[in-house]
Amino acid sequence: WGGFALSLAGCGLIVAYPRVGFLSLATMALVANILHPGDRQPPSDWQAVDTQLGAISHGPVSPLREYLAAQEIQAEAVASPARIVVFPESVVPRWTRSTDLFWKPTIDTLRQNGKVVVIGALIPESLPSNSDIHAAIELLRTAHEAQPIPRQAEPYSYRNVAIIRGTQSGIFFQRVPVPVSVWKPFSRGGAPLHLGGPAVLDLGGERAALLICYEQVIPWTVLTAALAHPTLFVGMSNDHWATRTPIPRWQALCLRAWSRLFGVPYLLAVNT
Repeated sequence: WGGFALSLAGCGLIVAYPRVGFLSLATMALVANILHPGDRQPPSDWQAVDTQLGAISHGPVSPLREYLAAQEIQAEAVASPARIVVFPESVVPRWTRSTDLFWKPTIDTLRQNGKVVVIGALIPESLPSNSDIHAAIELLRTAHEAQPIPRQAEPYSYRNVAIIRGTQSGIFFQRVPVPVSVWKPFSRGGAPLHLGGPAVLDLGGERAALLICYEQVIPWTVLTAALAHPTLFVGMSNDHWATRTPIPRWQALCLRAWSRLFGVPYLLAVNT
């Protein structure tokens, strides 16, 4: 917290006295890095698994591709030697009661092995307009109408979450989705804000602060999590859309910087 206050003070000093402020901030940064003992390592029985599933939850995805992705994730979870296995943001496009049933054999195996899996997923609150399910419902609805009346599709709304299954079960909601593209304040679609949700959860004997995507780069989510005394930062990202940009690297650098500042180890799982 002292380092965070000094950083803010240094930025203000640069505005008021550019030369003195720059030299002071550079000196503080140099001394801090010299004295830094090194990054703290995450628990050895935790593992973050990177995936290469592409736009699995964004845009049209065939049922076969969704099924194969789920099979790959389940196989990785069971084969991992770790006790807590973390997968990236939204690698499961739709998590419903049916998904829980489909995953039940794997979840039972994880529970028997004393393991927990944390999976980034979307929980639909309406049907996406381009989904096969939506098309089937519309076909059934209009099957007996002589002249079907076109209906405007409802805006697709969902929750961006981390699903926890195995020896522990639960759902962790993303608190601050990306404004405009994910959180759409003037639309009924997208993912809503969840500012009142918890910042930290007890998971596998750790107080884990889950930071989903955009939450890793904004101070509010990290600072409110830091106030809850976490023992581990857990980053979950889906960067398939930004693989040829510096964004994934900036995101990882931000999470590492927060980890160094507060002396809390971190894990990061990314989908590309």
